[in-house]
Amino acid sequence: MNSRGLRLVGALVAAGVALGSAGAGRAAADSLSLAITPAQPSDAVAPQIVASGDSSNAGGAVLHVEYRQADTGGCASDPTLDTGTPLSPDGTSLGVGQYGPVVGDPQTLAIGRYMLCGWVTDPNDETVVFASASATFTVSANDSVALVPVTGAVEGRPFDVDATGLSYDPNAVIDATYKPVGGACASSPELDTGVVANDSGSPPDPGPYSDPVLSQQVLDAGRYLICAWLVDPQDPADLLEATSETITVAPVQASLQLRAPGRIDGGQAFAVTLNANVDWGVPLTAVADLVRTTNGSGCAGNPVGEPMSAAQPLNDQITGTQEPAGVVSSTNGHVSAPGPGSYLLCAWLLNGWTTAANPLTIAGPISLVVTAVRPETFRGRTSQRLPIKIMLAPVERLVLAVSYKDQLRCAGPATFANGTRWNGLWGNDFGKGALGTLRLGESGTFRVNLKANRDHTFRLRGRLRRKRITGTFTEEGRSSVFTSNPAQSLACATGDVRYTVSAG
Repeated sequence: MNSRGLRLVGALVAAGVALGSAGAGRAAADSLSLAITPAQPSDAVAPQIVASGDSSNAGGAVLHVEYRQADTGGCASDPTLDTGTPLSPDGTSLGVGQYGPVVGDPQTLAIGRYMLCGWVTDPNDETVVFASASATFTVSANDSVALVPVTGAVEGRPFDVDATGLSYDPNAVIDATYKPVGGACASSPELDTGVVANDSGSPPDPGPYSDPVLSQQVLDAGRYLICAWLVDPQDPADLLEATSETITVAPVQASLQLRAPGRIDGGQAFAVTLNANVDWGVPLTAVADLVRTTNGSGCAGNPVGEPMSAAQPLNDQITGTQEPAGVVSSTNGHVSAPGPGSYLLCAWLLNGWTTAANPLTIAGPISLVVTAVRPETFRGRTSQRLPIKIMLAPVERLVLAVSYKDQLRCAGPATFANGTRWNGLWGNDFGKGALGTLRLGESGTFRVNLKANRDHTFRLRGRLRRKRITGTFTEEGRSSVFTSNPAQSLACATGDVRYTVSAG
């Protein structure tokens, strides 16, 4: 063979064509080409090896195919020397002439870059190579992750952020962080400066998945950047996919209405109600303070700014349940002022979803002035020329107390147990415990009917006109009631006693 022929043989070998030795029924060259289908395989789409070419050996030929990592060097001169792993269609017998495409079985391969080596050899001796070829291909990651946009998020109300996508890596987990808008997501969760999400590190279901990365998250109002990574924790450098989403957390909407009487009777309980129209599902704290007014006094922006002397009739946790918004109330029906005078009632809604010592004001303050009125005392004398006093609560028109003295006459001389004669003078002080809730009627009338027992009764009638009360009373009983002398049981009575009392 001349030098020109040698150069031609070298060129054909480099192109994947080998020359066989001269012999009967054998052509001058064989060929082999290798391809991958699909051209860009992934961990979601298994690749298949496709071989094609020409075989001229009359005794037949065998196709050999092996693979290994792409950075482990080139293919060996024959399959017996190569360090790769056989894969389909390795071992396929070839006839004479054109063959292919010979398609191998789908292969499950990890993500990475691979070297593919192929040989067409003598069926009886694998070291006799008729043709060879090589190819490189990459199995890419087809895992995906996306964050579902959040709508309607409100500060203080728990919400979820879900991640969806495809997961083929059996070790994949989702890591997520959140931070105020203004920064960017890092290349990996370990490098990110955001707050680790409360559901971070959850493994997605194989294949299509939908999992929360923020579960029942509570945030203040503002715009936040949510970062999510699909990673293989066994290989931290293996970032499968990453994504981000910006969400807006709206301020809670709240309006307040404060209800309390403008005038109350000093010492009498009254009701304070705070109504709040608020977004549903947001925990809030309803607070009301009662403080004596001074010139120029007003409500502080937050209860912490109120005087230490302020009473706090309301401090309740409230949460609206009506969607999208509704009214929720807090009431204390047993509020009282320390004494007569003018008081400022202040109310706020505070942040109820944090553990701060001094929660921020969400709504308010609003205020009402409540005036505690002194009881009116009416004094006068009876037709027996003895004193009588009646105390009224002017706002609620209640009889608070009756104090009197009277003269009883008995059916005979009444004596004490020591023999001393009783002069018939008696008196009593009745308060709310005895009178109960004694309210004046529309015409200003009232009636007292007290019965200590069957041996002692007291009945009083009265009518208020302007600043004067007029009426009558009677008292009856056995002498033993008044003298504590069980040896006597004389009937005693005052008869009808008239009285007039005036305020002042």
